[in-house]
Amino acid sequence: MAASPACELVHMGGGVGQDVRPNEAVVAAIVSSFSTRKTRVVILTELDSHANMVVLGRFVTIIRRTGRSVDVQAFAEDVPTMKSVPLVDAVVAHDCPCTQTTTLLIFTNALYVPSMEHNLIPPFIMREAGLIVNDVPKFQLESPTTDDHTIIDPVTNVRIHLSLQSTFSGFPTRELTSRELNNIDDYTKIWLTPRVEHWDPYDDFYAEQERSLIDNDGNLRDNDNRRQKKRRVDDLLSEDELFGLVSNVQVKFEDGYVKSVPVDYVEALIDYNLSRCADESAPSEHPDPEVHPAQVPSTPTSSVASATLTSSRAASEPMRGYPGVPFHLSNHDADTAPGRPQFDTPSSPREAGRDVLHDLSTGTPTTPVCTASPDESGAPRLGRRAAATVLDDEATLNATLQQQAAHAAFSRAAGATSVSHDADELFRSHHEKEPLMRGDLPFDVQREILEDIHEDCFCEELGEFVARAEYVIGAVTAGQVKDIPAELLANVWQIKESDAERTLRQTTRRNTQSLNSTLSRQFGTNDRMLRYQRLDGTFYTDTLKINEKCTSYRGNKCAQVFVSDKGYIFVCPMRKESHYHDALKQFSKKVGAPEILVCDGAKTQKKREVKDYLNQIGTRLKVLELRTQWANRAELWIGILKEAVRRDLRMSHSPLVFWDYCLERRALIINATARDNFKLQGQTPHMTVHGQEPDISNLLFGWFEWVYYLDDSTKFPYPRECLGRCLGPSIDEGNEMAQWIVAVTGEVISRRTIRRLTRDELSPTNTAEAHRRKTFMENIYRKRGTSYQLPCPSTGEQIADDIAGVGNEVHWNEIPFNLDAHEEGSPDVPDADIVDEYGKPVSENSLTDLLIGAEILLPQGETSDEGFASGKVIRQSVDENGVARGQHNDNPLFSTRAYDVLFEDGCVREYAANVIAENVLSMADSSGHLSNEMESIVSHQRNGDAVSKEDAAKSKCKGLFKTTKGWSLLVKFREGTSRWIELKDAKQANPVMVANYAYASDLEDEPAFAWWVPYTLKKADAIIKSVNSRVQRKTHKYGIEVPRSFKEAMALDAKNGNDLWRKAYLKEMSQVNVAFEYLARGQRAPEGWKKASGHIIWDVKMDFTRKARWVKDGHRTAAPESSSYAGVVSRESIRIALTYAALHGLPVVAADIRNAYLSAPSSEKHYIICGPEFGEHEGCVALIRRALYGGKAAGRDYWHYLRKIMHNDFGFQSSRGDPDVWFREARNPTTNELYYEYVLLYTDDILAISHRAEDIIRGEIGTKFMLKEESIGPPSQYLGGKLSLVELANGTKAWSFSSTQYVKEAVTNAEKLAKSIDMSVPGPRNSTTPISRDYRPEIDTTSELTPEMASHYYSLIGVLRWIVELGRVDICVEVSMLSAHLALPRQGHLEQVFHIIGYLKHHHNACMVFDPTEWDIPEGMFEKEDWSYSPYGCEELCEELPPNMPKALGREMRIRVFVDSDHAGDSLTRRSRTGFVVFLNGAPIYWFSKKQTSCETSTYGAEFVAMKVAMEYVRGLRYKLRMMGMPVSEPAYVLGDNQSVLANTSNPGSVLKKKSAAIAYCFVREGCARDEWRTGYINTNYNVADLFTKPLPSGEKRDRFISCLLHYLVRRAD
Repeated sequence: MAASPACELVHMGGGVGQDVRPNEAVVAAIVSSFSTRKTRVVILTELDSHANMVVLGRFVTIIRRTGRSVDVQAFAEDVPTMKSVPLVDAVVAHDCPCTQTTTLLIFTNALYVPSMEHNLIPPFIMREAGLIVNDVPKFQLESPTTDDHTIIDPVTNVRIHLSLQSTFSGFPTRELTSRELNNIDDYTKIWLTPRVEHWDPYDDFYAEQERSLIDNDGNLRDNDNRRQKKRRVDDLLSEDELFGLVSNVQVKFEDGYVKSVPVDYVEALIDYNLSRCADESAPSEHPDPEVHPAQVPSTPTSSVASATLTSSRAASEPMRGYPGVPFHLSNHDADTAPGRPQFDTPSSPREAGRDVLHDLSTGTPTTPVCTASPDESGAPRLGRRAAATVLDDEATLNATLQQQAAHAAFSRAAGATSVSHDADELFRSHHEKEPLMRGDLPFDVQREILEDIHEDCFCEELGEFVARAEYVIGAVTAGQVKDIPAELLANVWQIKESDAERTLRQTTRRNTQSLNSTLSRQFGTNDRMLRYQRLDGTFYTDTLKINEKCTSYRGNKCAQVFVSDKGYIFVCPMRKESHYHDALKQFSKKVGAPEILVCDGAKTQKKREVKDYLNQIGTRLKVLELRTQWANRAELWIGILKEAVRRDLRMSHSPLVFWDYCLERRALIINATARDNFKLQGQTPHMTVHGQEPDISNLLFGWFEWVYYLDDSTKFPYPRECLGRCLGPSIDEGNEMAQWIVAVTGEVISRRTIRRLTRDELSPTNTAEAHRRKTFMENIYRKRGTSYQLPCPSTGEQIADDIAGVGNEVHWNEIPFNLDAHEEGSPDVPDADIVDEYGKPVSENSLTDLLIGAEILLPQGETSDEGFASGKVIRQSVDENGVARGQHNDNPLFSTRAYDVLFEDGCVREYAANVIAENVLSMADSSGHLSNEMESIVSHQRNGDAVSKEDAAKSKCKGLFKTTKGWSLLVKFREGTSRWIELKDAKQANPVMVANYAYASDLEDEPAFAWWVPYTLKKADAIIKSVNSRVQRKTHKYGIEVPRSFKEAMALDAKNGNDLWRKAYLKEMSQVNVAFEYLARGQRAPEGWKKASGHIIWDVKMDFTRKARWVKDGHRTAAPESSSYAGVVSRESIRIALTYAALHGLPVVAADIRNAYLSAPSSEKHYIICGPEFGEHEGCVALIRRALYGGKAAGRDYWHYLRKIMHNDFGFQSSRGDPDVWFREARNPTTNELYYEYVLLYTDDILAISHRAEDIIRGEIGTKFMLKEESIGPPSQYLGGKLSLVELANGTKAWSFSSTQYVKEAVTNAEKLAKSIDMSVPGPRNSTTPISRDYRPEIDTTSELTPEMASHYYSLIGVLRWIVELGRVDICVEVSMLSAHLALPRQGHLEQVFHIIGYLKHHHNACMVFDPTEWDIPEGMFEKEDWSYSPYGCEELCEELPPNMPKALGREMRIRVFVDSDHAGDSLTRRSRTGFVVFLNGAPIYWFSKKQTSCETSTYGAEFVAMKVAMEYVRGLRYKLRMMGMPVSEPAYVLGDNQSVLANTSNPGSVLKKKSAAIAYCFVREGCARDEWRTGYINTNYNVADLFTKPLPSGEKRDRFISCLLHYLVRRAD
């Protein structure tokens, strides 16, 4: 397919009526497409100037399929059309014969025709990509250079030398090799096409750009004339002059005479046309004129061989201009206006879709020579562009007047009714090199490219195509882009086809996912066009320049203005014009990405980086040249904005340096103004752009208005309210209501708490306030200048002294800080409650006592969108008579009482009781306190009493000053608040954060920091490096050394004298083959499959069995788009199910699924290249058909597959309390009672509980999965422990769980480890308890462990944690204490770990029995209390039951809880430890031991926090039991040993005395009122939870507690 040059050869050989010989080159190219050759070849990529799209053949590497396709035609219309040719992105390799280097060349939006062997690329497209294309051969030039006949990339300076094949220029290319694909970053990459998502070769933009450089005579415009001085709007042009400049029209009469027309003639012409419209029969006194825009050349002929992406365009779209006339096509002209090329058979000689004209008599095509086309009578008629300027109807005048009205309305909203550019201090006319005032750009309707998500087959009639090869084939022609079929969308979304059709019309599909993301990801992707809001319509931009000397307060010297066609304005002040790119990014992020952005010819606005960025966000850039017939709308409105800013500055007497603040504020006002404009239709410009109504709450202060703002940094006795002047909203600083304020120092700050001056303060008779304002402005003028001149030079000391005098001046006669009723309250309020004459609170209700003094986060507006702030409830609100507002109710939901809340900024606001109570419960932590965790340090300040470096140097003290006095830090906390705290407190709370801040702020040499910051940073680095090295050197698991390679595994077998690792390897490779589909040697993977890899990993199971597993390298594959979660049943659910089975006498059967993951199909399309471990398949491609371990979606695939089988095939229902507990209704044949049979799934381990449990395993699950036959039966080993059915002394049968075997293996491995590191395990006499008596790990000061020793410590702690999970609760608290020191373990910690190992060695024989025997409630201990007269009585509280819980079946199990705490047990932080244990009947199912998150000052508070944590778990347990179908009708019975806590929880009439425990108090009492739980007292000597709060010494008490939890434990050695 040789394109247009072949066309020229044939035409030279014959004429009309002669036989046309077939193009031999084309025939050869097509016939060669049937070649079966598979070797990689080098082909020629040809330059084809007659094509307008890239065409790629078979020898390219596809990196992305766009999902779009086109229909392609050749030069001759009788050649068959190629259907659905796909558009792709591809890459080829070019081997330079001169430099011997390889360059990767990238194509986008190219036609892919695999029947071709060569590629075609138009030079035009390469030049649009920024490349320099010199396509003239060297021998045709008089003085050729090296750069001739080359393609040059100006970015990389790479030259691609062109060669000639016959008369075709091109360069050799080939497909990429495997090495090149895997090492993309090692090669230079050049984009041969523009980096845009869509390429439209028929966009009028290119023709307009070309025509703008040619005058009426076809000559290039005079550059000198374009560079000469021009007048602008700044020069105060008259309306006639403006109209003339914008219209710039010429009139062409029917006799061909063309004449420039003045403005008054055009106005007369309008009157003439209007009169003609009024009386169409009136005769014309002059031939009808035809009005052309000036300098419009004849329409160029389009290429007869081209690729077109067809789209519709409104033929009557007006060409708007301001303040000239908007031009419209009449209906007659619209019907015949030439559109875009179509390639269907024409229905008439005049082909409306082609730029080819036909002779009416012969119907043969002729070349157009002018812009006219014949009308019905054969007389010449204006073409599209000429007809667009005809002024012949009333709509023209109406549109003109409407646009002028819009301009006037905009001017009023902008605050400037004239466009003035008088020279002054701020805006000085210096645009000599900028274009004249322009009109408006044509408002083109941009088509939205419809993307296809499927790839169609193309070139199906290739045989017929070859048979008809006698027709000359030129450059291909592409038809309309195909969209997503409505039926496909209806099938995917499961909606009606009619709904799908409407959806396609109302939605866009701007971005598609690649079918082959492996390679495209390496070249980068573009999703910016989806990140930013899409803006329909056109935006204009220009730079607002100011006097070079008038730099703003923020250092800005200009501003970039963006204006929409509907009057929306966005301004971005800039320091330099070169910062335009940053302003453009800010505009696109804050406003959006428009369809079209129009700018003038400034270099900064058409740089390559700007074009690339606009291409990435999907915006088309249109650059206007000088003296074009269209204007930049931003140019007009910049003048109006300038005048508005001048007026604001002049009327308010504000300094010139604040012009950028004024500009931003004025733009916000314009956008929020609903002008009477036909384009806006009653809406605001903000609404037209963002689609939502603007909020003007932050625009209610006047420009430079006097205000008072609150300053918390002032100290007594200076006033906290400071005088300032408002500069408008601070959009990017503070919250939405924050304002820029000019302080007395001349600095601009952002403040939220401000108010206007009252009438009294503004009164002329208030001399104190007047003096303050006068002194304020005198200082501002001296430092910042006035509204008519810049600041004068002045000494800094004098200004500082004057400002200090104003800031420190105290006016004792000034009006107190009182605000109006609708404003925020006074910050000067007492912190006491309202009392009577005897000093007692007015209200003594317990609820009032609880709320007053509470510190909590409260919303700052009507909704939470405005954020929260921390405040303190200080008193009840009262009215003007001092009477408390509202009525008290014990239930806060019905209380109308209001309270005053003091916030950290000093403001007092009123909140209702229910709002405060709701936020108290929702925003406290698990212990009932606000989080005080430091998030970051914002700022610092130094007070006068801080030790200076000079004082420290003069001191006679030896060493460094160890003091933090005089320094404060502004700290931001996690809950969102910020406050100043002293350095000593911040240092103690988070020394590393403070040290890092001091170093970053150059404070490390200050005396307050120098003595501790270097040491802290050094210590922190050492800890981080130590922990990192320990994590990386983890080489053991459960005390067994784990290999990292096959060679190392074999070496370990030789070292250990066994073959355990080798057997594991052989077993795994024999089983993993089922996951692969091996392709024939040399066969490639199907399209759409991605390459992956894998390796063998080695592991130790919980029963110490060695295991080898071939896993996929999931970390090298793309993450799945959906969730990859895969759950397992909890140990708690297992204990519940075993207790349930014993209670109902149901059998329990276990089984293991063999190669569980391999049973499930894989949802990922990956393949591998087989390695040597695959034997005879080494080097072959293998498709991964099953879920493999290591894959990112493998666990999910197996989990979902298993769940689907359980639900669809077996009819089981998943529990909402634990998704891996499955149950279904069954009937016990022995008792004929209904119950639930259960299946518990822990990955590949299955437990079935039913009277027919083995039938479920074998007859149901066994039919879908391959089970290990030896694992089917009553469970013996489960999750590393031994399960057995035992009979208790009372004759009850129960399931027991023993960790004896695991403990013995762990002890054996630990002893080997201890021996290898010269340590020992204590003997029986020294190991009667898990750790040494009175040992406290938090105060251990022994040496730190080396990285290798720390790795052993980690491994042993992991073993001990799992032993606790298996039921060894007697070491729970000791293991928890040692686990808290994983970051920095010491030698003493490791010794205590071996001490626990020694204890387990001599106390290994223990098991936990899940006794189903019902617990008898002690008489009189848990009586139900009457809560009718409590705050909860009127609510008739009851427990809330899950609405979707299944029907309860079976016998109920009674919940019993023991809870306790160890007050201030941690010797270092003095935090308490919470411990509790939960029983179902006589079976322990859950235990807990953990330090509390807060430091409680009393035993009462620690016990209440522990009670709250335990009750939170109980509430979750009751939910789980109900969602498993088990009956729960009784409350939980809670036993504690603190009588004060129990009295406050169980007594309805008790009153809380300790407000610090308010959260826990209310939570536990409410549960008692609902009868979710009841509390009772138990002596501390019988409280089992005491075992979980602190290490107990050996003796009767410890033995008693252990015997309640474990059986058969040998407590003492003989």
